[in-house]
Amino acid sequence: MKIYVGLDEARNVSALSTFATEFTKIELENEAVETLTDLDGFYISGDKLMYSKELSDSKKLARKELEDKKKAEEMLDNLKTKELLDNLSDENAVLVMALFPAWKTKTKYKVGDRVRYEDNLYKTIQEHDSQDNWTPDQVPALFEKLAKGDE
Repeated sequence: MKIYVGLDEARNVSALSTFATEFTKIELENEAVETLTDLDGFYISGDKLMYSKELSDSKKLARKELEDKKKAEEMLDNLKTKELLDNLSDENAVLVMALFPAWKTKTKYKVGDRVRYEDNLYKTIQEHDSQDNWTPDQVPALFEKLAKGDE
């Protein structure tokens, strides 16, 4: 089957046809025709390229569900990692220091949170909102140094 395509000035597809017209002058190769069926709502019926809004909506919904599932799985993995890290003893936390988040400004830290800063691991000993001049190495009232990275 041959498919013909017309392009607008921005080179976007403006028309599709199973025959050449003044608006559909570009003949697609077989591989390109198969790719068209991957587009939302298009399918081949006999020797015609067809479009279905229901099929388009269905493909969009399926794609969104897949994206949502991937996001949920990623969130679950992050939660599992966080739970694992939160339950480690300080001694074991030092062994996997690279897995802990780096210290950041404008962040709310709770008692017990552990962060990396300049190759060291620190534990928050007082709840606070971090500020530029309250780095873990400069404010012992907020952070306890657990270990130096090369020790």
